[in-house]
Amino acid sequence: MKRQLQFIIFFLLFGSVHLFGQTWEEAIKLTASDRGLGDNFGASVAVYGNYAVIGSFGDDEDENGLNTLSDAGSANIFKNDGSGNWTLIQKIVASDRAAIDRFGKSVTIYDNYIVVGAEQHSLDENGSNQRINSGCAYIFKNDGNDNWTQIKKIVPSARTSYSLFGASLLLYENYFLIGAPGNCYDENEANYLHDTGAAYIFKNDENDNWPQLQKVVGSDRSEDAQFGGTVSITNNYMVVGAIYDEYDIIKTSKKI
Repeated sequence: MKRQLQFIIFFLLFGSVHLFGQTWEEAIKLTASDRGLGDNFGASVAVYGNYAVIGSFGDDEDENGLNTLSDAGSANIFKNDGSGNWTLIQKIVASDRAAIDRFGKSVTIYDNYIVVGAEQHSLDENGSNQRINSGCAYIFKNDGNDNWTQIKKIVPSARTSYSLFGASLLLYENYFLIGAPGNCYDENEANYLHDTGAAYIFKNDENDNWPQLQKVVGSDRSEDAQFGGTVSITNNYMVVGAIYDEYDIIKTSKKI
């Protein structure tokens, strides 16, 4: 467990999530069953059908409350029983969890799939080729009996340190969009610009293989814009936020 901190911090950092029903009145407040100091439960949330998944990137313990690793991270899956009661059905962690991975910084759920981002993970899909804080994402699948199992670890085709791949993500139908706001290279892995950012598109081939289709960057990419800090996708459209971009739409002036 984390070291004892001042009381005021101890009080504030457990985290919780408030769920609202169709009348937009609060239905329930959710907390982790093994809540602890600095877990940041609720740092990311997603809901689909009767399921809600909640990220807790500061969590130190595994799915059994053991094997302490500082800020390895976790996600909790809750299910609505149809009467407004939300029950924790599973806590998930990465198969190769490591300290400071921040698994749970981002979460998304669609149909039988959950994807969780670990923006500060440093190893590739085979657990090798270290790139510090390059980031990754993990795909979990429901077996039909509410058992969610990790089926794949996703990394970009060209990994670079401090890319923060997995800082944001969204799953829609067979497409998966993931942001890397710390990435410094364009779609051709050239033209270095510090923290300009990028986003990556993956698609399920219906056999649970998720090949990378494309890397996208802003047409007016600039240093420190952090394109990919937020992402969204639906139908034939995707939207990518560049949260520190300082230029207007035609890039004629810079806001100070």
